[in-house]
Amino acid sequence: MDMRTYTILLAWRLLWPRRSCQRLVAGICVLGIALGLMLQIVVRGVMDGMVREIDAGTRFCMPDLLVTNWPYEPEQALRVPGARSATACQAGMGTGPHGLCRYSTWYEPEQLAPLLADGGLGQALISRSYAEKSGLRAGDYLLMQLPGHQHRLEVSGIFRVPGRMLAPDILLPHPIQGGTPALALHLTSGADENLCIHKLRDIAPEATIHPAQSDTRAWLGIIRRAKQTMGFILYLCTALAAFACGALLWVLCLQRRQELSIMAAYGMPPSQQAVVILCMATAVAAGGIALGLPLAWATLHWREPIRQLLAELGVQAFPVEVLDMSLPAHTTPGLYLTHAGLTLTIVLLSALPAMSLLKRLSSIAPRL
Repeated sequence: MDMRTYTILLAWRLLWPRRSCQRLVAGICVLGIALGLMLQIVVRGVMDGMVREIDAGTRFCMPDLLVTNWPYEPEQALRVPGARSATACQAGMGTGPHGLCRYSTWYEPEQLAPLLADGGLGQALISRSYAEKSGLRAGDYLLMQLPGHQHRLEVSGIFRVPGRMLAPDILLPHPIQGGTPALALHLTSGADENLCIHKLRDIAPEATIHPAQSDTRAWLGIIRRAKQTMGFILYLCTALAAFACGALLWVLCLQRRQELSIMAAYGMPPSQQAVVILCMATAVAAGGIALGLPLAWATLHWREPIRQLLAELGVQAFPVEVLDMSLPAHTTPGLYLTHAGLTLTIVLLSALPAMSLLKRLSSIAPRL
């Protein structure tokens, strides 16, 4: 038997002896690491899914910047660094049967279609929040009053805004009489919004520029900060599970100190004994990762039935009705690999105290 095989078998014999008590402790360590890894991936996947769905959904029905009193052609705004598209539109406030309402004549039909909750694309679309407030449904008619003009609009469809972010109450495909002219400006990904606003004011000082998605970005910032906080807490939970693994290795070294000292006296180098400890830590980490990754995938894959089950039990983990979107998730292979690698690193670091103890035992072996 070569030394590598002997080291692995020795590590397994020390970690998983015939006594059931130690097996139970080792199993608890593996289960704790698996649950910590699963929760890290699930929380990160759900939070990333929320950010992705809210950001994409609001971009389909709202531009990045809404410019009024623009004195030039829309193409003039494309001179601004970071501008992707500029479209002439109308946007402002009108009066409906239930008070003030926001309207806009800009949207991208092929992209807005997935957000339709009822009806289809046509003369006028209203948000689900406005539909709930006004009691309107697809096929009803809406009276909207603008300065000097009254419009009778057929509600052809109802669209939802993920997260119920601030958005126009009424979307129209064509300009209407009495509408306020505006410019819908979309920016490229990663563009500096403040710089774009500054450049637009240099071109047209009399223009009024509204960051149309400022409320959405503020909410997304809250979600990202919550994700960081929850991620930190879950890393602490994983660290506690790794600490339990490190404590188990420490106790094993104390229980087997006589055998390990004899092995050192008979010529087993300290480095070889350190490899034994690393093999035990790797085995615990590998067991936790092998169990945690499928659990995370299954939880995310069946997240909606799990949410419904928790709701029936009285645990409202995700308020679907309030946020007006189903439980989202966005994961990549890199997400699984990153968290698995971090978990492995944390568990291996937890083995350092046991390795230090082995070093002291090896130093007294010649005196035995």
